[in-house]
Amino acid sequence: MQKKISGIAWKMGLLLSMAVSSQAAFAQRDAPIFSQQMFSSVNFNPAAVIPANQIQATLFGRHQWMGFEGAPTSIMLNLQGFVGEVKSGFSAGIIADRFGRSHALNAKVGYSYHLSLGGSSYFQFGLSAGFMFKNFRGSEVILDQQGDPLIIPEDVIDLKPDADFGIAFAAKGFMMGVSATHITSFLYNQNNYYVPDAGYYVFLTYLGRVNDKLALQPYVRAMYVGNALKMEADFRAEILQWFYVGAGYRYNEAIKAMAGISLYGKLDIGYCYDVGFGKIRNYQSGSHEIVLSLRLSTNNNLGDVTRDTPRYFGENKDE
Repeated sequence: MQKKISGIAWKMGLLLSMAVSSQAAFAQRDAPIFSQQMFSSVNFNPAAVIPANQIQATLFGRHQWMGFEGAPTSIMLNLQGFVGEVKSGFSAGIIADRFGRSHALNAKVGYSYHLSLGGSSYFQFGLSAGFMFKNFRGSEVILDQQGDPLIIPEDVIDLKPDADFGIAFAAKGFMMGVSATHITSFLYNQNNYYVPDAGYYVFLTYLGRVNDKLALQPYVRAMYVGNALKMEADFRAEILQWFYVGAGYRYNEAIKAMAGISLYGKLDIGYCYDVGFGKIRNYQSGSHEIVLSLRLSTNNNLGDVTRDTPRYFGENKDE
């Protein structure tokens, strides 16, 4: 069992190190928002690890507000795996974000315990811990007027510990979760730009298969971050088990259109386009996001945690 756990950890660490080495530390004080979170939620809820015979790596790339100088560019990698013998999920994640002259890197590893409630129902709780790195290149900022008290005309680097906590419940294709992110932020001055805002998240989703050719998935998420409440709702239809189309709405911010394909039941490739609202719409041409989700099979014994749940909650196409 220890050998199996170490093997999963080694594979997850290898994938994570490849992503870190290929990207510079990209940030806003608030966490970047990705439009296709229905494919992976462990970045904001460490309890939402899929109990399945697989390791899942999900990579998001997002370019927000195309055409707007200094607009946010974000990359996120989520890794998750499950070991049934110990009823435990393991996760790792990294978010790299660039916004103007500000860069941030948030990396964490997580653990979740899965408690079977009988049948295909289970309760999970998880904790993740890591660090938040921020860099502001103030020396590159050119001010229209001298002496702006809000801008420090020098480079500043900051590194702080970080932690998230979450719980989740799932049963027969339904999943919901509640979580709190950046819970260590209360140890610091909340008016400090380099202290990430604590966030509170709730999500609900259901994946129901109508027949062998059609599956439907609604997804709803609400988040309270930086004294701002954001809500979004998405809907996706999977057709013939190899491609999907969908649409979504982020309240008072954007409407979304998405589509994707699945290759050999192992690799999903998806794209989402956001059309923004508000005054900033006149200065940008929308936001683009790509998601890649890779599933590697393992030989775990799932114990009493069943897999009577549809794809994206743990079912492999090959089985």
